[in-house]
Amino acid sequence: MSETETTEAAAETKPARKGRQGTVTHPRREAEGYFATILRAAWSVLEGMAVTFSYLRRPPITVQYPDRTPQPVSEMIPERFRGLLEVDVLTCTGCQACERACPINVIRIEIGKEGKIRFIERFDIDLGKCMYCGFCVEACPVDAQAPGDAEVTHAIRFTREFEGAQANFSALTYRYVRPGDKVVVAKTKKGQVLPTVARGERAREARLAALRLNPARVAEESARRAADPLLRKKPELELAAILDVTRPAAPKAEGH
Repeated sequence: MSETETTEAAAETKPARKGRQGTVTHPRREAEGYFATILRAAWSVLEGMAVTFSYLRRPPITVQYPDRTPQPVSEMIPERFRGLLEVDVLTCTGCQACERACPINVIRIEIGKEGKIRFIERFDIDLGKCMYCGFCVEACPVDAQAPGDAEVTHAIRFTREFEGAQANFSALTYRYVRPGDKVVVAKTKKGQVLPTVARGERAREARLAALRLNPARVAEESARRAADPLLRKKPELELAAILDVTRPAAPKAEGH
């Protein structure tokens, strides 16, 4: 018998030892399992890196928000997205069904009457409390069609707008009727679909008004003007500029 055969025979006649789990493992098989584990780990790393490297030459799928998007993010959102609530008061009948349907009193409506004419004096939506349940939208009896929408909406509806962060909590109350204004209620017939503005336009206007006209903002601006000697000379003009920022500009006369 050669020296090599003698060594292999001696290795095979050695008693087997117990492994970690208490099972009997041969020394040669234990060594093979150790290196096999290393090979499997290295192979799994290579497989993962292969997937990673495959994306090096692909175009990016992330969106650089908000300044590098090809179009506004709100236009990329599906039509049924439950964003900020808005109401087009020009199509509202003043039935107050949405106010009654709201389970947490988010909506506040005040209706006035002069003779036979009914008008809306107040239509507030407190988005700081809104839970976007959609009960108010379902309760609205007015059907309206916004340009660009495939489905018929209502006088009150969800929008694709979602950027509602404000520095003051009071600015989350959107007032769709300015204090002192009176909006005559709309009259509709059964089955009639009223034309309305693009979805989100009223919400953007109300958001700007809430930012400018909330009490905390007005108090802050008043204190700033009181401390600035340049603004102190004409405080009423400066305040009027802030309060009138949301009023639509008067149309310019066309030249003849």
